[in-house]
Amino acid sequence: MILVVDGFNLIYKFPEMEILMYENKLNNARNALLKKLILYKKKRKQDK
Repeated sequence: MILVVDGFNLIYKFPEMEILMYENKLNNARNALLKKLILYKKKRKQDK
């Protein structure tokens, strides 16, 4: 399964990442989102 994510909008759903965006730290926010997506992928694999 392929999951397509609108990362720019999703970042604003997590308060800690939203703060990074307002501090003009897009790369940090993007990396934080990638970490969450990697954890999500690992959890999905475990649930199968």
